[in-house]
Amino acid sequence: MIEILLFFLLIKINSAKAELKGYKKNRFIPFTVILIVVGELLGALIGILAVKGIVIYIYALIGAAIGGLVSYLITSNLKVRPGMIDYDKLNIKKCPVCNHENDITMFTRCENCNADLTPYYDI
Repeated sequence: MIEILLFFLLIKINSAKAELKGYKKNRFIPFTVILIVVGELLGALIGILAVKGIVIYIYALIGAAIGGLVSYLITSNLKVRPGMIDYDKLNIKKCPVCNHENDITMFTRCENCNADLTPYYDI
């Protein structure tokens, strides 16, 4: 029963990620559903070929999880459409000393060379 809740949660996450990157969120609802169902069917087919009994259901769940993971990875790696802000890279700044990229919302010092970033950026 919990897999159904995870199914709806993944649909919500994928559609929100797509919308943040400038795509229509309604396109990614059937995309996610199709990948999960296809993964579940392929997992069940492998389970039927490999073993008999209740273990088939476990293979089907593993296949659905793989389909969900694939849909999440595809949605996460979408390119940001022109005119949209890339929220994933909004707070990434380069260290002026070693040129290492740092998340300035998390650190005030460079993770690589430990240089103080506060004089260079408004932190």
